[in-house]
Amino acid sequence: MGNANGSQNSNYFRQQLFHNLLPKESSINVEGLFNEYYFDTGITKTNDLIHSTYQFASVKNILTNEQELYMTIGLNSCEDGKNERKYLNLIIVLDVSGSMSELFDNNSFNTSNEHSQMTKESKRKIHVAKQVLIELIHNLDAENERLGIVLFNQNANLLQPIRKVKEININELIERIDGIVPNGGTNMECGMIMGIDMLSDLLNENVNDTNNNRIIFLTDAQPNLGGEKSLLDLSKRAASKNSIYITYIGIGLDFNSDLVYELTKIHGSNYFSVHSSQEFVRILNNDFNYIVNPIGFNIITFIDSEKYEIDKIYGIPTSNEHEKSNYVRIDSVTPSAVDDKGCVKGSMIVVKFREKLTSNLNPSNSIQLTMRYENIHGQKQQQTIPTIININDKQDIFYDNLGIRKAILLLHYTLLIKNIIEDVNHHTKTYYDDLINKEQQHRLTDNTKMSTMVLKISKNMKNDLLKFRSHFIDEMKILDDNNLKKELDIIDKFRYAEEI
Repeated sequence: MGNANGSQNSNYFRQQLFHNLLPKESSINVEGLFNEYYFDTGITKTNDLIHSTYQFASVKNILTNEQELYMTIGLNSCEDGKNERKYLNLIIVLDVSGSMSELFDNNSFNTSNEHSQMTKESKRKIHVAKQVLIELIHNLDAENERLGIVLFNQNANLLQPIRKVKEININELIERIDGIVPNGGTNMECGMIMGIDMLSDLLNENVNDTNNNRIIFLTDAQPNLGGEKSLLDLSKRAASKNSIYITYIGIGLDFNSDLVYELTKIHGSNYFSVHSSQEFVRILNNDFNYIVNPIGFNIITFIDSEKYEIDKIYGIPTSNEHEKSNYVRIDSVTPSAVDDKGCVKGSMIVVKFREKLTSNLNPSNSIQLTMRYENIHGQKQQQTIPTIININDKQDIFYDNLGIRKAILLLHYTLLIKNIIEDVNHHTKTYYDDLINKEQQHRLTDNTKMSTMVLKISKNMKNDLLKFRSHFIDEMKILDDNNLKKELDIIDKFRYAEEI
């Protein structure tokens, strides 16, 4: 079972690096990275809709030499591994503004022959978005699911009223999609309003409808009209009033991950990025049914301990709200894929502890963990587990299992990469929001935008990177997960970047 909010992958971050660009710090986060990996949560099966397991580790940070105490909250469900979803009432909102006519990377095309021009057209953001839209249509259940489509630039336009899929002439609809030509400004707010209104009207007319309600927003998230605050307010109201949840699919190397990351802190919302229709087909086959199928809300783990308190929480986009608290709250969860070893995809939340300042000279190592949640019908459930952290003060390193070991390695890796990006921004003063305002940015070509963000690294951070690289290789051997090699490739990408 995985966290249903925030990033569902790290594709945008990886694509930026592939094109030798310095990614935005917000493009890599712990939850997005965790959603690409399988973890041993301590159990392989449960009969519960939501079941939490807890693993502990004490490690010495390879870069700071500080002793750190961690707990992972492993998320499991009886729905894991089924790759099923409740039927959907689906509104697809497609960005057809002028920025969607741009290429992913102008530098990839240096010739002018006919084949190159055809390839160039296939790499425009709008082409990929259209292909994603068509794949989504083909993925729907014609008998039981409904579809509506909204187009937006500076205005919103209805392409397809919401209907049962079997009532729609799909061939005619695809012809109309193929004929879309992007132009104009970008007002995400107007597209959002029309999409929410369509679903709200449907629910008012069909009060006994049991389908899940979801908006899929296909965009490069480069608004130059409307307001970001109103987008947040609209999304919050839709989720709380009508249980309308939103998935953002990011298109393009200039995808605004900062904006979308804030939007996906909202109840039941998430995002992922794609760079080809083939990549999206893989997501449709392996992950889509999980991503759009929330099964629980307000999953709260209360932590009661004499000796320890929460220092940091990683793996949820709303972690800041838990500072100086005794609980971890996950807004919503979905089922997850399971591998042949019983490990669950994206199923980890990491809690870093610190010792309390207490007058008790011999506080107990015991911790009581109480998990509460609501199912999709609002019914509340509770699970209480008393546990003891068996820590030997002379023991620098221990892990309860390989699941928490992998989670901590990926956490430290993510924090290091974020520090490298922040350090480059500090040295070169290329903070993205200060480079150019949105109106100017909309008028620039891809080459102009990209030239401000070339991949670099400082000498001090390179020393840290090389030290961490040796540690990462050692941990890879222990964890025996070939998927980790792609992170080693990222480390080496920074390793050989231009020094500043």
